[in-house]
Amino acid sequence: MSGMVRSRSHRYVSTLVLLFLVILFTELVPPKQPFQDIPLTHQVSGSVITALVFGSGLLFVAPEYTTRTTARIHERPASTFLYGLGIHVGLILISAVLVALFGLLGTLISASFLFVLLLVSQLAYLSLGRAIIENRVGMLLVAMGAAASVVAVPVIRGPIGFFLSCLGLGAAYHDIGETNGSGV
Repeated sequence: MSGMVRSRSHRYVSTLVLLFLVILFTELVPPKQPFQDIPLTHQVSGSVITALVFGSGLLFVAPEYTTRTTARIHERPASTFLYGLGIHVGLILISAVLVALFGLLGTLISASFLFVLLLVSQLAYLSLGRAIIENRVGMLLVAMGAAASVVAVPVIRGPIGFFLSCLGLGAAYHDIGETNGSGV
């Protein structure tokens, strides 16, 4: 009986690893996308503006939250990344199901997931800034520079962006868990 349980759990683990690799390679080698026709300068400008808007919103509207979550990324990077990875994969699957089942409504709901991803991924960029300087404006400037750097180099754009997004999601999840008293 333990052999069946072991083979079943081994099958689940291998399926999860395969799913992760598919998502990773989808990020590394994306098919021809409409955004590839946008000049690199516009893509970099867009990432800097996104970092400016969302980063300044986090720093100046919710400074305590931003301080807590960026500190959490520095304190527990591995668990923060792993939780964020699980949430990221879950959001991808949920978005696919929503779009497939509900069409336009599912697309609108999935777009709200994208908005949340953009917001919490800025936590990772801000944590890079926090590693260098504690000043809010300095943190924001470093985050904007990091966002521009990630987008400017096409080879690292997918993996590094995905990694930072997972860190931000994991930090937000840890904060929600600890705020509710569950001690995630």
